[in-house]
Amino acid sequence: MSKRMNLAFVKPAGFSVADVSLWSWGLLLAACIFALLSLQHYGSVKARLMNSEEKLQSVMVLQPQASTSAEKKAAEDFKLPKQEVSMVRKTVAQLVIPWEGLFKTFETTQLKSIALLELSPSQQKEMVVIRGEGRDLDAVFAYIRALEKAPVLDKVHLQSHYVDKADPDHPVVFTIHAQWKVTS
Repeated sequence: MSKRMNLAFVKPAGFSVADVSLWSWGLLLAACIFALLSLQHYGSVKARLMNSEEKLQSVMVLQPQASTSAEKKAAEDFKLPKQEVSMVRKTVAQLVIPWEGLFKTFETTQLKSIALLELSPSQQKEMVVIRGEGRDLDAVFAYIRALEKAPVLDKVHLQSHYVDKADPDHPVVFTIHAQWKVTS
C-alpha cells in the first residue's frame, strides 16, 4: 500500500504569541510610535491654529481709528508686511460701514418713472453719486425731493442732465450728487 498523505494546510484553531514573528512585533511597535507622534503633531498644529484665530479676531476688532501702536503690535504678531496690514484695515473699515441704511434709502425711494443705472458711494468723501434715467424732468425732480427726505442723505442736488434723443422714449439721463451721513 501507499503512504498516507496529510493534506491539512490549515493550522488548528487558536492564537499563539509564539507564532508571531519578530518582524511583525517590530512593525506593530513602529506603527504605535508613528500614531503617537502623529497625535502629538496634530495637537501642536491645532494649538497654533487656535492661537492664529485669536490673533485674527483681535485684528478684526481693531477699528480704523485704532492707535498705531496696536496696529504695529498686530503686524508684529502676524509678521505680515505693512501693505497687507493696511489692506486688512481697509477691508475691516468697509465691513463696519452702515451700508444697510443707504441701500434701504434707495429701495424705499424708488419711483416707477426712474431707473437707477449706477450708485457710487464713497465713504472717504462721504458722497454718493447716483446716475439714472427718468421719464421726464418732473420725475427726476420728484426723485430728488424724495432723496432729500432720506435721513442718511444731505445736500442732494442735480449735477447734470440731458435728454437722450437716440432713445425713442427720450428719457432724461441724470447725475445726482448727495452727501452721505456715514455714522459708524
